[in-house]
Amino acid sequence: MVKISIDFGHHSIKGINEKGEEVYFQSVVSEDMEQVDLSLNLGIVDEDYIKVKTDGSEYLIGQLALDEGDIVIHNNFEEDFASLETEVLIKTAIAKLFTPEEDWEQEVELLVTIPVNQYYRHAKDFARIFEDKNINIELFDFKTNKYVSKKFKISTVDVKPQGFTALLDFALTENGQIDEVRKRFVGGNVVVIDVGFFSVDLYQTKALKPVKINLIKAIDGMHYAYTQLAKVIANKFNIVKEPYEVEEYFRIKKVNGVSIESDINKILDKLTRHIVSQIRTTLPDYKEVDNFLLTGGGSYHLAEHIGEKITNLEVQEEALLANARGGLKWLRRQAK
Repeated sequence: MVKISIDFGHHSIKGINEKGEEVYFQSVVSEDMEQVDLSLNLGIVDEDYIKVKTDGSEYLIGQLALDEGDIVIHNNFEEDFASLETEVLIKTAIAKLFTPEEDWEQEVELLVTIPVNQYYRHAKDFARIFEDKNINIELFDFKTNKYVSKKFKISTVDVKPQGFTALLDFALTENGQIDEVRKRFVGGNVVVIDVGFFSVDLYQTKALKPVKINLIKAIDGMHYAYTQLAKVIANKFNIVKEPYEVEEYFRIKKVNGVSIESDINKILDKLTRHIVSQIRTTLPDYKEVDNFLLTGGGSYHLAEHIGEKITNLEVQEEALLANARGGLKWLRRQAK
């Protein structure tokens, strides 16, 4: 039995298997392709360039879909979430993490994490899509210019909310045991702040039992900050960038050698104040929370700013794949 954990987000898919092999690509798919000869790309090694065949159709995935696709589907919206495109994306992630080729005897024990708000709506749908199914999918190998077949059976599917699995990654050891140093996160009143590309998810537990949070309006994620910085760059330097293209500037803090650090700090401070205000408004027991855990791909940029406003905050290291790693630890814990 092969254990695979997939973290399915609106912006990207992350995954990990028992060997520690990881996969990461954007949640974008296209079935319609421009008339481009992809054989010219022989030797491509970009992991985000993915082409697959499954169920009689051919798809471009991730960056390749953005570069070469005609009609591109972004799984950003409610109506897209439990869709054929979602199924293709998750099957692709599993296939890239599944080593044996053409072996129906190999079974996959799958855990998928999805955003909290989608979890309450679609958890059962996700399980039905994948459980007890034989999967046949072909991955295109750009080095050989040929498709490689992957065949496997998904025997069991567990669906968990993002935030919960990030907490497990933080509080459990690699083999799924409770980390003695962090056991207060297992027994206490804990809120996970999961900073994603489009939104910030909140997940609350009391002794690992979920507390449903009634979030009236989604909390803006890093997309807000990227959009604002793109405007700054356009106004100050006359350089046009899409929001997803400006993340590197948050790290280097310069454009053409000119510092934009003060602009970045203003943007992040404004976003942080909005996030913290929403958290305080949303959580009726805000003052009773024992610990907050900051995680998600955007947590790196916001850690210092949020830490100034929430004192009982822990920041998760290597947060990008935290939900996927936590899902794998949960599978290991359940096997004991």
